[in-house]
Amino acid sequence: MNDTPRTQAVINKIADEGCTNIQPIFDLARTLEREVERLRRELAAARAENEEQARLLGMSGERECDLRGRLERLERELDSAKERLRTEAMDDYSAIKELERDLAAARIKEPK
Repeated sequence: MNDTPRTQAVINKIADEGCTNIQPIFDLARTLEREVERLRRELAAARAENEEQARLLGMSGERECDLRGRLERLERELDSAKERLRTEAMDDYSAIKELERDLAAARIKEPK
């Protein structure tokens, strides 16, 4: 199979018409056709790579959004837990102070 089908088609047509001595032109045409095909392959590969990078960036963007959402949810849960702990500590502190007052009052009422 010829790697320069367009150029070969022109060569065949000109040969049928009896033209000769134009080989250098056809050599250049073959070289250019090969270069065009190489560039088309490179372009296709670059497009494929670009699409893959866009896909990966999209995936990492989605992952980052998911992780940010998870982080924000965990921060809210932590804040809520701190507030519950603070409230419970204050309740415990109040209960301890009340017990101390009760104990002090009981000591005062104790006969000596």
